[in-house]
Amino acid sequence: MARRLTASDVCEVTGYTRYQFKSLLRELSAWFPASSARVAREFSPHDLIVFGVVHILDCRVGMRRKRIGSMLTKLRQVLLGPREVDRSPCLAISLDPLHIEYVSGKSSIREGVLVSLEPIFDRIDHYLGAAQPWNGAQENLRLPHGAVRSRRRRVAG
Repeated sequence: MARRLTASDVCEVTGYTRYQFKSLLRELSAWFPASSARVAREFSPHDLIVFGVVHILDCRVGMRRKRIGSMLTKLRQVLLGPREVDRSPCLAISLDPLHIEYVSGKSSIREGVLVSLEPIFDRIDHYLGAAQPWNGAQENLRLPHGAVRSRRRRVAG
């Protein structure tokens, strides 16, 4: 059964306080509609990635939330995955005209914002327990001893 992600999980991963996140959801309510009264909203792992990018655009870059809201549909679409494994994934955001591109390594963007996705992915993977340290060595599976028997099919003659 999948883990239910709530607003407290989003706050833990992104760095928003509870009050900042509540305010953000009010402003972005068209994209993240409220559920029925007295029921906590549930979010997906994809939403965690989107909110990680929104936090960077909101708090580090200083982009207005109204502008973030206008590009949120495109942002969610671009971040929808699966993708090939990449060591340095980025989002290249050109603002006039709006163009958002998922890029590997260096971008051809001339003007706009370049957001590194690697720290966002790492935080989410560690929070959800998906990241496992790998030291490059294989482990012993510690299977019990047992006899291996093969069965041969008898050919009816």
